[in-house]
Amino acid sequence: DEAALKEVRVAAKEGTTDLEYLREVIKPEVVLPYLTQEDVNAALSDSRADAAVMDQLEAEILVRRTGDDFRVNSKPLFSVLPMLPV
Repeated sequence: DEAALKEVRVAAKEGTTDLEYLREVIKPEVVLPYLTQEDVNAALSDSRADAAVMDQLEAEILVRRTGDDFRVNSKPLFSVLPMLPV
């Protein structure tokens, strides 16, 4: 949950709403921006980051690749709704 993220090192991919939400809403003590999702995943794997904010699909793929090393928060932190023409 968001409260738990405030006190740990949290990674996110640069140029995403994930990173923006992390910086503007959650405001953890340490934000670790990375250029690629692979860099975010590597930061989690080698313990440079304690947690990461990413899309649900990316998180599920990471968990499938690594087995039980990671877990996905069952409740999304936020959702982005598509913009519809008016």
